[in-house]
Amino acid sequence: MLIRKPNGVKSSEITSKTLYLNRRQFILAASATAITAGAALSGVDALLSPTPLFAGEKLSNVGKSSYSTTEKQNSFKDITNYNNFYELGTDKEDPAANAKYLITRPWTVAVEGEVKKPKTYDIDQLTKIAPLEERIYRLRCVEAWSMVIPWVGFPLSSLIKLAEPTGNAKFIQFVTLQDPKRLPGQKYNVLEWPVRGGAAHR
Repeated sequence: MLIRKPNGVKSSEITSKTLYLNRRQFILAASATAITAGAALSGVDALLSPTPLFAGEKLSNVGKSSYSTTEKQNSFKDITNYNNFYELGTDKEDPAANAKYLITRPWTVAVEGEVKKPKTYDIDQLTKIAPLEERIYRLRCVEAWSMVIPWVGFPLSSLIKLAEPTGNAKFIQFVTLQDPKRLPGQKYNVLEWPVRGGAAHR
């Protein structure tokens, strides 16, 4: 796989804004590679009673990061209504429509395995592990769409240092939540649930 520096990307290779914002045009242009799966969600509203969301909650003391692009960011509407999050559905609009089922409090993350200090953190503890920073990334999807999106968080290294990996640790595995009530896309076998990802540990 060839990875080029940002200044090596020709403007002709960047998806036009009108193409990736217009879903119908996108489907026609990328139908050969688009993933289509799953039946329409039905009856979910009757089974679940959505609770208040925290999406509008503001995080305090967020610093700027040098790991950012200076390009103009997409609008909040663009970012939240055209994305991939198969746990909430396979269509680009599904995450926005089904996010009401994703209850984030209480929420915990367990750090376990080859570490000296295993621990389970709740969401409020997680946001206090290290100073929060905003990074703005230019995303280029293999599906032929692109966006400039801000993210808030802290470096993973801060959490790794707290856990103190042992000499036997060779990699880090991330395992997502598996809960079809909160993540209705998991009712369909479009991926192997829960999703697992990894990173090498040095």
